[in-house]
Amino acid sequence: MVIFVTAAFLLVLSPDHVTGRSQNDTGLFRKVAESYTGYEYLSVNVTDARSLTTCATSCLRTDDCTGYVFDAGQAVCQLVAEFCGGSVYKPTGDGQLYTLKQVCPTSSGYHYVDLVTVCEFCLRLSSDLDLLVNYQGARNACNADGGTLLHFEDVLEYDLQKLLEYIQVPDTSDTASNDRFWLGINSLLSPGQLTWDESGTPLTEEEVNNLPWNTDAQIPMDVPVCLYLTNYFQEVTTGKCDETMNYVCMVAI
Repeated sequence: MVIFVTAAFLLVLSPDHVTGRSQNDTGLFRKVAESYTGYEYLSVNVTDARSLTTCATSCLRTDDCTGYVFDAGQAVCQLVAEFCGGSVYKPTGDGQLYTLKQVCPTSSGYHYVDLVTVCEFCLRLSSDLDLLVNYQGARNACNADGGTLLHFEDVLEYDLQKLLEYIQVPDTSDTASNDRFWLGINSLLSPGQLTWDESGTPLTEEEVNNLPWNTDAQIPMDVPVCLYLTNYFQEVTTGKCDETMNYVCMVAI
């Protein structure tokens, strides 16, 4: 596991310091069995950590903290910040990692995606049981279960190909047979200028060029268009935003 270690300032917390909401703080963190997200030790660690509650409360009170490694034998918890990239994490004798990041909402049909060099996220492809919807309908469907239309502005070109390969063989048997899936990219804000739907940020020239374009795709300057995956998830093209089709949702974790 790739970890950058900084000089640690040791903070001693007695039970008297753990007050207020601390009794419920532990429930905000989940135990990590394995993860591809990298972790960086923060400069404030906790000694005399007599329980997970002490660690959890300390993390919530520390800027940039998203988790901690608790070593019960040494009564120490090391506060960490998570970042994109890194080697696989597995529990060791030096402690167990707990994180604020949540798991995929599998009850809504989401599946974990591991691209290794980017932060973890979850995907859901609409199925034959879902209605074909226009672009706004796809937005609404993703928002309804806490997700957004698929966007990948932080995904490198190499990882985008891996992502598309994952979608081609999803871990589900009820994927829609219709070969058109809305993406979180459009020119609704300004015709001719593609933007990420989630943030409203324009795509860079490099991001536009890295998309696996269908040869017939066009970006008109006078009318807005919305992007979708086609040709068995191998290509991206543009269409009228009131067309009806399937969609791909994502949830970042």
